[in-house]
Amino acid sequence: MNIDALHTIFANYIRKFDIINNKDHDENYKWRMAARFPSIMNPDSPDFIYGIKEAAKSNLFNGGHYHPLSSLVKCAKTDETAVRDLFRALFADDGGDLITRQKKIDAFNDNANALIKTVYANYRDISMFENNQRSAMSYLFFNDPEHHYLYKASEAKAFADAVEFQDFWGPGSDFKMDVFYRMCDELTEEIKKCDSLLETTKRRYYDAAGNRIENIHPDKNYHILAFDIIWGTGITDHPDYNFGDGISRVSSNGATVHSDKKMEIVKAIVSACQNLLS
Repeated sequence: MNIDALHTIFANYIRKFDIINNKDHDENYKWRMAARFPSIMNPDSPDFIYGIKEAAKSNLFNGGHYHPLSSLVKCAKTDETAVRDLFRALFADDGGDLITRQKKIDAFNDNANALIKTVYANYRDISMFENNQRSAMSYLFFNDPEHHYLYKASEAKAFADAVEFQDFWGPGSDFKMDVFYRMCDELTEEIKKCDSLLETTKRRYYDAAGNRIENIHPDKNYHILAFDIIWGTGITDHPDYNFGDGISRVSSNGATVHSDKKMEIVKAIVSACQNLLS
């Protein structure tokens, strides 16, 4: 991992912290969801149906043409016990063993999607309702962010390119969890060394008057912060994010992909040369 590039990302994150957490963006909603998810998604709770409906309202689990948790809400209306059992098995303690964790995720997806097929039997294409590596990892993450990492494929790959993390964790059908976790572990270790970043993230816990904000996850291991950084680095087409601005990215095929600022410079040089030749 290129530590200089990572520190550039940290500096951009610090610089844009107030912007991404203003009323328009409010990225702190991830910390709030992590604080409430274990209680509302408790498969042994008498209010489980209400809780899963509440969680499914968030774009953290559904959005656009992708509705894996909403589909399980519909399944729960038909067979609540089956859906409870799905999450009991997924949330069962795995002792931190990533092989066991992957097996749990695979079993959850297989069983969830088999159930979804029965509920959406009249649909020609149910892919938008199916669960996958990403969705299962999101449930695990928000249930226990201190011991899990959140995954979004395109943003994670963009971050890996930005910091020159060369190992590839593979697609959802052949996901190498140990590789992805190793990248995230390296990121969190550097986060813990960056005092200015740690001081910045503490600010999310207090309002403008200095009063402590309740119902926000403490994120002691900085796993939520790690995802915030990964996700915002992967958003290269929005000026309020693009934490990789100012560095070059090396894609998987070895080609250099410039950040916005550097690309503007490159375009300006090319344009100047073309004017000289015309």
